[in-house]
Amino acid sequence: MRIPEDVENNLRQLLSQMTSWAYRGIAVFTSKLHPDHRLAIAEDIVQESFMEILKKPEPSEPIANWPAYLRTVVMHKCFEAGRQEGYWRRVAGEPAPEDLTRDAESHQPSPEKILVAHEESKQAEDLTRNLMECARKYILNTLGRKEEEAQCFLKIVRMHLQCPELSFDGARQVIARSYPQTPSKATASRWWLQIRHIAAADSKK
Repeated sequence: MRIPEDVENNLRQLLSQMTSWAYRGIAVFTSKLHPDHRLAIAEDIVQESFMEILKKPEPSEPIANWPAYLRTVVMHKCFEAGRQEGYWRRVAGEPAPEDLTRDAESHQPSPEKILVAHEESKQAEDLTRNLMECARKYILNTLGRKEEEAQCFLKIVRMHLQCPELSFDGARQVIARSYPQTPSKATASRWWLQIRHIAAADSKK
């Protein structure tokens, strides 16, 4: 299934929402797990949900409400995971008493953590901006490629940076489903390696 461009542009926010839905959806059968472990399971469910959507055929009618559709897919995956109750009981084992009463959603981050997170977010945005600009210059100016090829490659880079759970080639495959100008795996990997070298060298100047 093709992901609409407006949904693709908001993918980072949507993935965060999907993770939140999954975290709550698996609460019943992972209640004895440490919150970090629950979060890891939720992230796995989100990745599986996203990949399942990409494998689906094009719907007969456009999806009008993507957030609602994504939530439905995620909750279905949570239901499937819940059938493995015996497995989760073995995983949970006999946790320490403090783990039983810990609830990740009841703990609010301290002001210091909020400031650190904000600074890390700003640094990530700067890194993304620099990489995108470096990639654009490399493809258009150094390689002399067409604008369409540059745009496809930039979509790959953006998706890979926004969705770390997707490998670079995984992001390329997603983009290739909708954009035939997407470079091959070998070409895209070669460009990406060179662009990172150039960006790293620029950051030391």
